[in-house]
Amino acid sequence: MRHLIDDNLGEFVDFTASGVEGKWEPTPPDFLPWEMLNYANETLSVLPRPDYIFAPAPPGFTSSSFVDSFLETKEIGRVDSSTRTTDQTNAATWWQTRAAGLYARAASNILRLQNAGLVKSAVLLRALSTAEYDASISNYYWKSVYTGIRPASVIVDGLPHLNPSLPIDPSWTSFLYTPPDGEYPCGHCQQSGAAATALKLLFGFDSVSFSVEGYNYPGVPALRSYTSITGLGMEGANSRIWGGVHFRYSLTTGWNTGAGVAEYVIGVLCPQRRCFQNLPAF
Repeated sequence: MRHLIDDNLGEFVDFTASGVEGKWEPTPPDFLPWEMLNYANETLSVLPRPDYIFAPAPPGFTSSSFVDSFLETKEIGRVDSSTRTTDQTNAATWWQTRAAGLYARAASNILRLQNAGLVKSAVLLRALSTAEYDASISNYYWKSVYTGIRPASVIVDGLPHLNPSLPIDPSWTSFLYTPPDGEYPCGHCQQSGAAATALKLLFGFDSVSFSVEGYNYPGVPALRSYTSITGLGMEGANSRIWGGVHFRYSLTTGWNTGAGVAEYVIGVLCPQRRCFQNLPAF
């Protein structure tokens, strides 16, 4: 990890909205400039380049993929949605913090269920965090490439030249606060794809019953329970649609790209999945 000492984290990267229809623009209510674009220039830990795992371009604005995603987020992601269930509302709130901490808690709880020793736990958590770290840098890189428009912009203002038939709603407000950066690919979804894939590869299984205690939000149960690692990850990804800040096609690309990053990182850190051979029994 010595090469990460100079990781470019403190480097400021300015970004000005292009004003081009269909591209990112500051979102309500604060209309903040794009933040944390410097993350795209951080030093990777294992991945050779931030674009090593390819993220395809988002669908065209008249495609069924975009329109279907638009309609889904417009309906379930609005602040006063009548179709979002109580559990989906709770999950969207519970996951709104940085996902990496929740995945670390999940991994730690599964390790306890296995009565894993200190060394195995440290090795697994280090591999998980490395996969998530490189997935985050990859995500910010692809966000900077595509500068995708957020639901809070396109649902309210529409695309008068690119798809004038979209059923816009000038009064629409997302359930969650929209982060001040590009929509595509979904960051939580890329983290979720990376974390779930890394954990399945490291543990060697998917099905397992466990619970995770999150942060305290008023009226939201702090403890959530799962029966699989994939279930945990997919809830984390879907929470961004339930919160009204991402689209379904962005979830899919984010998840797949994150999974690809994790497969590469774990393959390097644990050749032939031999992370835990010859470890001391404590």
